[in-house]
Amino acid sequence: MRIQIASDLHLEHLEWRFPSFRGVEPTDADILVLAGDIANGIRALQLFGNWPCPVIYVPGNHEYYGSSLYQGTSRICRNG
Repeated sequence: MRIQIASDLHLEHLEWRFPSFRGVEPTDADILVLAGDIANGIRALQLFGNWPCPVIYVPGNHEYYGSSLYQGTSRICRNG
C-alpha cells in the first residue's frame, strides 16, 4: 500500500493569493492522510473532497479556529 501524507500545510496563509493551491498533488498513492493543520475550518474537506483515492482526515488545532471543539467536530462530520 502506498500512503501519501500531508501535514501542517496551513493553506489559510496562501488562499488569499492562490485560491486553488492545495500544497499537495495527486500521486499513485492508495490513500492520502491529511494529518492536521491543513486549513482553517472545513476548507480542507472542500479542497480534498474529490481526491482520486480515499482520504483519512485528522484535524489539527487550525481546523477548530473560531469554534469550540464540539462545534468544530460537528461541522467537520457534517461536511466530511
